[in-house]
Amino acid sequence: MMKCSNLAILPALILMAVTATACSTTTVEAPKPAQVTVVAPAQWTAPMAAMNMGNIANVATSAGQFNSLLAYVTAAGLNDELGSAGPITVFAPTDAAFAKLPAGMMTRLLKPENVQALRQVLRYHLVAGRVPSSGLMGRTLTSPTIEGSSIAVNGVNGVMVNNARVLQADIEASNGLIHSIDTVLIPTNMIALR
Repeated sequence: MMKCSNLAILPALILMAVTATACSTTTVEAPKPAQVTVVAPAQWTAPMAAMNMGNIANVATSAGQFNSLLAYVTAAGLNDELGSAGPITVFAPTDAAFAKLPAGMMTRLLKPENVQALRQVLRYHLVAGRVPSSGLMGRTLTSPTIEGSSIAVNGVNGVMVNNARVLQADIEASNGLIHSIDTVLIPTNMIALR
């Protein structure tokens, strides 16, 4: 009877030994938390190709589809933020996105008495750190913006940022990334326009 039970245990011991050996050499990746993974400025170096392209402002100018954004950034005095050492990620509305705004909204934002509201809207499109699309795909999360409020990101079916769809992701620049979007993001706590 003793020999029979030893034989019955033998396949289980072999399976345990094989499993232990396989587990000791296999690396299992832990699930990622539901938040944006960014690379801190001190740890990030721009890819060589991106360094040759210039900073976010230069890349956006070359792209030819962000003329409105760049004009409003200049009017708000935020050129230094797009030219900073970074890294930063810009969810950049295209010219077509600005054209979809309610009639007269951008004209009102350009008035000197509304410059703080304009700055708020533009800074709501900036996220500190480098946030590649690979960190957004298949996930839903929120991310704080440089403006101070958070944006909602839904990467389950394409990538949506609040109510804006990412049209082109991961446009490299020496100081971060640009993701072009089809809608201007408006913070819920936007300063009242005068």
